[in-house]
Amino acid sequence: MSLLVPTGEILMKWIESGNSPKNSFIEKLANWFSPGVEVRLTELCIIRVAIRLGCRTNYKEIESCTVRNNNSSEKKFSVVEIQLKDKSKFRINSPVEEFIVPNDVNLDQVLQILRDKAVNVIEGQLPS
Repeated sequence: MSLLVPTGEILMKWIESGNSPKNSFIEKLANWFSPGVEVRLTELCIIRVAIRLGCRTNYKEIESCTVRNNNSSEKKFSVVEIQLKDKSKFRINSPVEEFIVPNDVNLDQVLQILRDKAVNVIEGQLPS
């Protein structure tokens, strides 16, 4: 993703290993050549980057997001699924459809950032 595109301060980032079912064909191809997809939650948008190719969703494009927990494996994390306002809109980059929040990251803070950006957050069962 070009450094010329303003994204704001990075609030957190991490590497998603493996292929999510929602990864684009380009991301799956890129995973053959790299250890995984980097996820960045910034002040202006959500970004997923595989090698130099990226997906980006501005907060103003998000209708709502649903938070669900993965409690079925040894690694605990939350998945934030994004519902876009206009799915048919032409985009140069693919939109981010979901991102993972590791258990060691403050999920409440992430959700508050989304709410502050006027995103409707629908919470499921959250970790205690």
